[in-house]
Amino acid sequence: MALAGCGSFATPTRSADVKAIHDLLGKLQAFSRSGDGQRICDELLTVRLAATIASSSRTGSCAKEIRLHTYTPEAVVIVTRVVVQGMAAEAQITIENGVKDVVSLIKYKGEWRIRRIALDR
Repeated sequence: MALAGCGSFATPTRSADVKAIHDLLGKLQAFSRSGDGQRICDELLTVRLAATIASSSRTGSCAKEIRLHTYTPEAVVIVTRVVVQGMAAEAQITIENGVKDVVSLIKYKGEWRIRRIALDR
């Protein structure tokens, strides 16, 4: 995964947060490549986002819906910028087909989780 352009490194904590967000988005890339929607829902998304996806999908399943929209064996997620503000963060990403998005994240119980990301390509 390409990790271009990092966020602010003003403090050691912020530096650790930026690294953790890069790691999380690296997992998003890996799970997208393997089609592991279950791990994306369980390990990367907030509980609220996973529940919202499940309740609003035709399948009634977060994992199935995520797999349907993210499974790409050659998925590439390029992180172009990360901005951390306390317990919230935003990461600008570009995926393999050139689509750009801003991923909204929240830190919960010491771990970063995705609270908003577009699924359309």
